[in-house]
Amino acid sequence: MGESLIKNRSLLVLILITILIPYKLLFQDYANSLILLIGVIYLLVFIKEVKVNKKYFFILLSISVFAIISLFFTNSLTQSMQGLAIYVGSVIFYIILEDGKEEKANIINWSTYALALSSLFYIFIQGAILKGGVLANRIDGNIGYANTYALLLLVGVYFNNIRENKFLSDIIEIILIIGVLFTGSRSTLFYLGIYVLLMIIINWKKKEQRFLNILNLIIAAIIYALIEKGGVGVVFILPIALIIIYPVLNSIHAKYKNIAAIVLVALSVPAMFLFNTNFAQRLKGVSLHTGEFQQRIYYFQDATKHILKNPFGSGINSFQYRQVVDQCAWYDVRYIHNSILQVGYDIGIIGMILFISLAIFGGIVVFKSKDKNKYLYLSIYITIFLHSLLDFDFAYSITFILILMIFVFNNDSTDILNLKNIKLIISVPTLIFSFYISFVSSCYYIGDKLSNTGSYLGAINVYKIARGVMPVDSDIYLKLGISYNYQYRQTGDENMVKEAIDSFKRAEELNPINPVVIANLAFTHEAIGDEENTNYYYHKLISTEKYNYDAYKAYYQYLNKRFNDTKDEKYNKKISELQQVYAENISTIREVVKKYFGEMPRSIS
Repeated sequence: MGESLIKNRSLLVLILITILIPYKLLFQDYANSLILLIGVIYLLVFIKEVKVNKKYFFILLSISVFAIISLFFTNSLTQSMQGLAIYVGSVIFYIILEDGKEEKANIINWSTYALALSSLFYIFIQGAILKGGVLANRIDGNIGYANTYALLLLVGVYFNNIRENKFLSDIIEIILIIGVLFTGSRSTLFYLGIYVLLMIIINWKKKEQRFLNILNLIIAAIIYALIEKGGVGVVFILPIALIIIYPVLNSIHAKYKNIAAIVLVALSVPAMFLFNTNFAQRLKGVSLHTGEFQQRIYYFQDATKHILKNPFGSGINSFQYRQVVDQCAWYDVRYIHNSILQVGYDIGIIGMILFISLAIFGGIVVFKSKDKNKYLYLSIYITIFLHSLLDFDFAYSITFILILMIFVFNNDSTDILNLKNIKLIISVPTLIFSFYISFVSSCYYIGDKLSNTGSYLGAINVYKIARGVMPVDSDIYLKLGISYNYQYRQTGDENMVKEAIDSFKRAEELNPINPVVIANLAFTHEAIGDEENTNYYYHKLISTEKYNYDAYKAYYQYLNKRFNDTKDEKYNKKISELQQVYAENISTIREVVKKYFGEMPRSIS
């Protein structure tokens, strides 16, 4: 096997790994770290010259520089470094894809097959058997988040039409669309509709193919409804049905396909609602005034305030614990649900402007492309960015890699970077970083698995290894503290609770605004009867999470228990003070905000 063939096969394997890696099983941060590690190893082994579009490359590089700078502002070093892997990985994978662009046809072909097989697998496992992934009745695939998985399948639909090899094209499109429907992603269905309209426009002059994509969409919708209602039995019939459908579709004259599509469109929409599928129920709830949509608007407003106050960013993945600082009401989400604001929150205003510039520059290059499929490329390119305005798609490496793919496949301007040893300058530090963060992430992953199965001592030993190589990360001390706490509950060993408190306090020193750390300190001191520290940390908790009813209730229950045990009136006085603080804080929530986040109880009980 020749060197070139080995390289090309390795590139295809690398791309398939980025598409199929189980983000959900490994947790996305760990998966992102592993993707970077595998990518930089490929770069070192196979790439001899760094050929890039210099403008695009230096925008990517600049974004990565600001991402690195943001590490100085983070309170959670490991999570920020895991997020950094996406930004650094964008540079590495851009170099890889520019070098391997001659394999464009194979990359698109095999990516399409991989996505179709993924869709088929999760339709069977999550759609028919488990009746959902993380959320009931919605598949989320290897991603673990239904909306982003739907976007990934939609990219597959586009790639299926772009690829030169049309083998099983209609069946693949149907399978991918069924997958999209099973995700229950309403925004992705909207963009799927745009795809169908675009295909009608593109094929308008080809009178034989005007409505074929509508026909595929309707067939997919019918099969989806049958599987959702019929379960596993229908899935076993599905391959036979598709084998029958495929030659029938090919044998029907285009004129009759067009007529069939129009008739089916007229019948399918009411039929879908009559079937009362999960997707139909979700479509009925579509409105700009729904609580879910309006809540995201308030996330955006709160995040914008924070970005303006912190123009250099707050650290990648910091929103999950910093959100309490600027909240207009109580919510607890990991991401802002807007990738542009997320970038600004994480790495600052300049980084956000560079990210927007990257999107615009890439879009212009695709628009000016001479590729015959440039409008399909441009449509999916724009779709990815628009989709991410209401979601966190760029939290997964694959989304950035897909954007890079689309740019590279339409970019005709590349130069060899003649800087001395540029490959080593880029790849060696990246290899060290990726190995380091992958090792720490592995320890976290193994430790979490052990802790979740009750093997707390094993988890503690693994976390200690991570602490040895990452001694200034608050998360490792939080994880250690939680495992020590559980071990104390199992054994009653007071040394364990002492270790737990020491670990939590170290986590507090490194990240003083993380409410999870503060809550654990309050609960642990309560468990050992340390009244002074219990009161201190409960006060700190409610001042940090001033809209979190559960925080007030936990403190209220503690004070009420102390009063019942001692009959000391000082506890009743503290309860009255707590009720007053609670009333004052919730009075600052605007009425319009309460409408979408829910009315909080008037008092604690």
